[in-house]
Amino acid sequence: MNTKRSRIICRSAVIPELALAAALLIAPAASAPAQSMFMSDPAAQIIYEFGSPLTPGSPPSVFASGLNSPFGIAFDESGNLYEADYNSGNVYKFKASAGNPKSLFASGLAGPFAVACDSAGNVYVGCDGNNNTNPNITKITPGGSQTIFVSSWGGRRHFG
Repeated sequence: MNTKRSRIICRSAVIPELALAAALLIAPAASAPAQSMFMSDPAAQIIYEFGSPLTPGSPPSVFASGLNSPFGIAFDESGNLYEADYNSGNVYKFKASAGNPKSLFASGLAGPFAVACDSAGNVYVGCDGNNNTNPNITKITPGGSQTIFVSSWGGRRHFG
């Protein structure tokens, strides 16, 4: 049984029910591309983009490929997309410019599976801490400084 599930993040006035469901995973920033939806697929190691404009039945395009178990995705206030790459222990940043160039934002994390951004530019990453032995939420500042924001809550991570 495959326990890996896709993660969806969207911003759309067309399908508010889906936007609400996606917001329960990670709330997208106001600057997320309007009328677009993004989905990470850990099994295929791809992030898909649906939209611009978002219409039912439209096939997705590949936003990013060659990743290593992309789980969580989130947008910052500038429209950059952040991706928690579980197996590599990294967080990647895809700039909101032509071609969406990818850069390494943070490394050395133990099982990053969720990501969120605040209005100050900080990025919060949920990590399972080496198979749930030390789960934590790591705060990463715009300058790259990493600190444990929440540590060892004693539970397992849950998807969906």
